[in-house]
Amino acid sequence: MANLHSKRTRPSCTGAVASISGTLSHDTEFVPLGPFIERSRDPKSPFYSEDAVSDQDLLFSYTDGGALVTSMAGEDHEPLGVEVHGETRAFVDERFDSAVLLRLKVTNRSAATLTQPCVGLHMTLATGYKDPDEQNWERGWFGNQELEFFERLRLVTEHHFDGDGGRSPSWGGVQILTTAPTPIDELTVSFNYWRWADEIARRNNAPWYDEARWDVMTNGIIASTDGSQRGLDPVELLSVGPFPDLAPGDSFEVDFAFVGGREDIKSGRSPREDIVHNAEGAFLLVGETPPGLAVGLDSTSASPVEPKTPQRDMLRPAASPRGTASILFESPSEAHYRADLHDIAGRRVATVRDGNFREGNHLLRWDGRDVSGSEAPSGVYFLRLSSADGVVVATSRVVLIR
Repeated sequence: MANLHSKRTRPSCTGAVASISGTLSHDTEFVPLGPFIERSRDPKSPFYSEDAVSDQDLLFSYTDGGALVTSMAGEDHEPLGVEVHGETRAFVDERFDSAVLLRLKVTNRSAATLTQPCVGLHMTLATGYKDPDEQNWERGWFGNQELEFFERLRLVTEHHFDGDGGRSPSWGGVQILTTAPTPIDELTVSFNYWRWADEIARRNNAPWYDEARWDVMTNGIIASTDGSQRGLDPVELLSVGPFPDLAPGDSFEVDFAFVGGREDIKSGRSPREDIVHNAEGAFLLVGETPPGLAVGLDSTSASPVEPKTPQRDMLRPAASPRGTASILFESPSEAHYRADLHDIAGRRVATVRDGNFREGNHLLRWDGRDVSGSEAPSGVYFLRLSSADGVVVATSRVVLIR
């Protein structure tokens, strides 16, 4: 569940607390604005759509401006007047099939400015064994959770504690990838957790009330996970902010990813190494270089990484058949542009188009072939759009799936 927070005269939060989720007919702080929408870029899927970005997109929107705004925490709820649009994206490509992207777009629909807004995911991660005949079977998924936080990747992970040095067969995790328009390196990431039983009982350090949640979401703490082991049943809160004050009608975005890891016999990766590998791949899906990893460049190329202030509206992925890729391009005026594709090493792979564009929308199609005419391998590429004088005006991540 997403938690949203703004500091007005006093902190106010829209979100959830343990064991209470709310429905359309019961106390809630979020209400849906409509049904889920599913779509796919796979032409064979019953949900195929030209607007799809991945093999499975799920779209949803909700607000805290509904009629049922009674508190779930024993205090009056002050609606923030926000609308949250969410999109998840899942890919079948082997490099990315263990990550699901979640993009949250927060828009201020109230008449007042939201001061210092923050956003976070309030969650309980739990992995476990389904077959009691499996090795190291232990009863119960909850209460046997071991946490580890990878600060470089802004990634919190959990695995079933089995007392054998962390060699659990599967790990789960959540990470913060990017923010826009404010770059994430100008914001504060916080990771906090507490016992589920403490949140239910409203005791110890569990932030039940709005003011306490505000403090936690902005404290900048990366809680130590040393010693987390058998008996721990944690609730985690991974948050980022405060964002600049949000005027009426303005928005900001946060990209999260849900990732998994397991023993990979082919590569020899342990479950811990595999979830790190998959978390690094999630950054590539949003056009970012994984923190701490260098991207090599040759003398004729430029960095494929998106600008710190991503120009998300100028270039947008579009649905396309397997083995090809398409990008929607909105030209603000008639001008000359060159669209080049680069691989993650920065090498130019192909030139999609070099010429004049009228003002308006255009579809850039790549046939999946490199400059030599050979089929490019599946993977992540970066489209670099340059003006006539060679200035890069926009970049976008492109995923090629064969």
